[in-house]
Amino acid sequence: LEQGHQRQSKELQNEIDKLNQREHKAHRDAHQREAEFEQQIKDYENRVEHGKIETQRVQIELVKVQEEKSKLNNTLNTLKEEIEKLNMELLDRDHRQVTSLAQRDYSSEIRMKEYQIQSEQDIREIQVLRTELTSLQEEKATQEKQFNDMIIKFKHDYETLKNELHQR
Repeated sequence: LEQGHQRQSKELQNEIDKLNQREHKAHRDAHQREAEFEQQIKDYENRVEHGKIETQRVQIELVKVQEEKSKLNNTLNTLKEEIEKLNMELLDRDHRQVTSLAQRDYSSEIRMKEYQIQSEQDIREIQVLRTELTSLQEEKATQEKQFNDMIIKFKHDYETLKNELHQR
């Protein structure tokens, strides 16, 4: 009877040892998964921070582009005012200065053409800047969507791991 009791005690102790080993392995696996998940969170946070920095850079560039656009608009307005002023001066000239007027008119036309050419160049530059701005805004929107998608995925993965952990 005593031998049977000792044998049964050994078997139970072996079972307990096996269960303890399983529990230890389960805890080790859970800690490993938790560490991996925390690393994923850190990686994601780094990506988010990089995205914020990139967004700030784009915003700074946007401000610069807007400032440049404002300067160009001021230049265009100044040129338009000067052209209007020149036209008014030409219209107000006295009839007795026909010869002088012809020379000045020719000179003014050349300046107006130069201003017009400059104005057209400025308009093209503005269009290029607007295109670049649109492209940057689209890139920003794409990055924000990717980051949001990643957040959702990490939250889902976290909940899944959390549920698995609680179930065990």
